Amino acid sequence: MSHHVNEPHECPACEEKLEECHYLLAYWFEKLKHEFPDAHISWGFRSKEDQDEAFANHKSRLRWPMSKHNVMVKGKASSRAIDLFRLTDDYQAEFNPQWFKEVFEFLEDNEAPIVWGGSWKTFKDLCHFELKPNA
Repeated sequence: MSHHVNEPHECPACEEKLEECHYLLAYWFEKLKHEFPDAHISWGFRSKEDQDEAFANHKSRLRWPMSKHNVMVKGKASSRAIDLFRLTDDYQAEFNPQWFKEVFEFLEDNEAPIVWGGSWKTFKDLCHFELKPNA
C-alpha cells in the first residue's frame, strides 16, 4: 500500500483509493488537491467487512450496502463518497472542523455536485463528502 504525501498534484495512496470511486469524485478531488495539497482520502469504497465494522463502531449509521461508500456498478467498486483528512507536515492525520468547512466552501464556490456530511442535521460527519443524488 502506498503512503500519503503532501503534493499539490497527486498522492499515491489517494490515487489508489480513487480507483474505486466514481469518476466525478476523482475529478473534484483533483481540483481540491490543487487548493489543499494536504487533503487526503481515508475512505473511498468500503467492502462489506469494512462497512460492517464502521456500523458496529458507530462510524456509520448504515449497513452494507446502503452507504454511498458501498456503491458498485457492473460488479466494480464505484464509491459515491469519500472521507477526508488533513495530513500535517509531520505526517499526522488531522480532523479539524474548520478545515473541513473550508474544503466544503471551496467545493461549493466551484459548484461541485457534493454534499458535505458536516451540513447534515443529525449525525454530523465532518470528514464525509458525497456526490449529490443527481450527479
